[in-house]
Amino acid sequence: MRYFKILINHIQKFMPSSMRSWLAVMKYVILLVGITFSIVFIAVVFNKAFFSWDGDLGIDPNLASQFGDFVGGFIGSLFAILSVLVVAYSILKQTCENRKNNVKNMFFQMIDYHYKNLDQIEVPKPERKNISEKGKRGFVAFKIQMNRLLQALYLINEDCGSQLTAHDIASIAYMVFYYGLSESWKEFFEEKIQCYECRKTIIRELLKYSKNNPEMRLCQANHTVLSAYFRNMYNAIKLIDTEAEFKPEERRELIKIYRAQLSNPELYILFFNVISPFGKKWRKADFIKKYSLLKNIPEGYLDGYNPRSYFDITYEYEEINCSTDDDGFPAEPPHKIPSSTRFASKRPSSINKALKMVLRKLFS
Repeated sequence: MRYFKILINHIQKFMPSSMRSWLAVMKYVILLVGITFSIVFIAVVFNKAFFSWDGDLGIDPNLASQFGDFVGGFIGSLFAILSVLVVAYSILKQTCENRKNNVKNMFFQMIDYHYKNLDQIEVPKPERKNISEKGKRGFVAFKIQMNRLLQALYLINEDCGSQLTAHDIASIAYMVFYYGLSESWKEFFEEKIQCYECRKTIIRELLKYSKNNPEMRLCQANHTVLSAYFRNMYNAIKLIDTEAEFKPEERRELIKIYRAQLSNPELYILFFNVISPFGKKWRKADFIKKYSLLKNIPEGYLDGYNPRSYFDITYEYEEINCSTDDDGFPAEPPHKIPSSTRFASKRPSSINKALKMVLRKLFS
């Protein structure tokens, strides 16, 4: 039995792994069988036993009967086999297309969930009481908070000589951004950053910054909304990436649709999520490089972090530049735009205003 299982495993290694692969194999089999049967048919029809040309157009009844029996029995069976292969190919192709359509429907439903997750985001606006940022605007507030955490950790690193690298600072900042930090949360967070010897100093100083600047909401937790947001995103991309029926170009086109939904602040948070300990599965699956998920992030948008240092892909800002190349556009003179808008050529300064008021009083 053990040897039988080993044999089966070896056979499976050489078997097609998907319906798409089976379709490719069957296509070549049908083509090969069709050519073979055609050659056999021609060889039989023009065989001397059934075909002879001596200038006489008469038909030999006995020879015609023998030929008909042979074609109906042998040649007919060959073409019946070919017909079965064609029908099996058609059924398998239809099954493959149905599976692909089902996966696409699931993928687009997950994009709908992406927007539902966005609609549920409501974040207090930094330094503004009783005002919240909702939806995609919530990621603007996330970006501000993350930026301030990076600044605070940079100052702590400088003042305390913690010798943290830029990546260490980004990882710790994102951990604080995600889990939050408070006096009652210290032990939990200390366990999360236990690989850093300066963890107690970092926690103490961050809490001090947070206490002295409560309006900044520096250590506010965001995992409640971001956990579902990133899980849905990861699983949607994984759904397409692991579906064997899609060709590589089909996978790229589908995931490009998802990528087009992400705003710049969302890409900002995604970058720090992926380079942090939370992004291990993203990096292992190589989704960022394989599908250029950060392609549309603007240059200089990541607070000093260069995305190319982490992910070697072609970024959109590298493709867009100021060019005077001859693109074949007309060299027209500037257009005067008809408008009722009046622009002041120069605004009087406050000093000029004050001077005019003094002169009016003197000469009134």
